[in-house]
Amino acid sequence: MRKSIPVKCAIVALVLALALGALGGCAQKTPQASTAPSGSASASASPSASQDKPRQFAYLPTTMANPFYVSIEEGLRANLKEGDTLAVFDSALDLQKEINTIEDCINQKYDGVFLVCNDYQGSINGVTLAKDAGMPLIIIDSGCENQSEATATVISDNKQAGALAMEGLAKALGGKGKIAIYENALNAGVRLRMEGRDEVLAKYPDIKVVNKQTNRGTVDLAMTAVEDFLQADPDLDGLWMLNDPSAQGAIAAVEAAGKTGQVLIAGIDGSEKGKELVKEGKQLCTAAQFPVNLGKTAMENMYKVVSGETLPEKDILVETSLIDKDNVDEYLGQDK
Repeated sequence: MRKSIPVKCAIVALVLALALGALGGCAQKTPQASTAPSGSASASASPSASQDKPRQFAYLPTTMANPFYVSIEEGLRANLKEGDTLAVFDSALDLQKEINTIEDCINQKYDGVFLVCNDYQGSINGVTLAKDAGMPLIIIDSGCENQSEATATVISDNKQAGALAMEGLAKALGGKGKIAIYENALNAGVRLRMEGRDEVLAKYPDIKVVNKQTNRGTVDLAMTAVEDFLQADPDLDGLWMLNDPSAQGAIAAVEAAGKTGQVLIAGIDGSEKGKELVKEGKQLCTAAQFPVNLGKTAMENMYKVVSGETLPEKDILVETSLIDKDNVDEYLGQDK
C-alpha cells in the first residue's frame, strides 16, 4: 500500500501540469493592447464583437491650432468604422516631430497614417519611411516632393483655389492697383495656390505686386508681415493671403492702421471664421476648400487599401469654390 502513494502523487502532478499548460496556452493567445506614440489620442466606440482586431489609424496634422485641420479630423472620424480608432498627433509645425511620430507609428504597427506634410522637402523622409515599412500612408491637403511614393494623396485643387482668390481680388480692384502677397513657398499646397494666383496675375498687367513675404500661415506671423507691408506702402490696395488664418492676421493689421475697407483682403480655406468675416465685410473673399470632405474621402480610400483593394486613382483632387458677399449666406454654418 505504501508503494502506491508515489504513483498517485505522480498522477496528480501530471494532471496539474497539463491544466497549467492549457491555461498558459490560452494566456499566450490573448491580444496585447498597442501602446500609442506620445501625443493625444481619442477613439471611436468600443470594438464590436464581430471584429477580430480593431484597426488603428493615426492622423498627423501640421497644427491643430488651425481650424481647417480640426475639420479634416471631423471628416476622418465621422467615417471611421465601429471598433476602429483614430489617434491624433499634432506636429505643432515641427518637422522632426512629424518624422519621429511616423517612426513610432511604424514601430507600433498602426494600420495606416494620414499625413499633412510640414515641409515640401523635409517631409520626404517620413513618406519614404512609411513606404519602406509597407505602412499605408495617405497625404491630405499638403504634399511633398516625393508624394508619389505615398499610398494616395487627397488634396484640394489648390491651384484652382489660388486662382479663384486672385480673380476675386483682381475684379474687386477693377483690374488695377498695388497689392502685397503673403505666401509659404515651403508648403506644397501653397505652392500650387501660388501657381494659380500667378496665372491670373499675368492677365492683369495693371496690378502691381509691391511686396511679398513667405512664412507660415498663422495669425500672428501674418499680422506682423502686413504691418510691414502697410508701413512700406501706405497706399496699398489689396492683399492675397495664403489661407484664412493669415487673412485674419491681415484684418487685424489693417484695422489697427485704420484702413478697413480701403485694403481688400483675399483668403483661402472657406473656414467658418473666414465666412463670418466675409459676411461682416472685413474680408473680401475666401476660396473655399471642404476639409470635412477631404477627411471623408481619405478615410474611404484608406479602408479600400487596408482591405486589399487597388485604388483606381492615387491622386485625388477635391474641387474648391469662391465665397464672397454675394453667396456667403449659402455657405454660412454649412457642414463643410
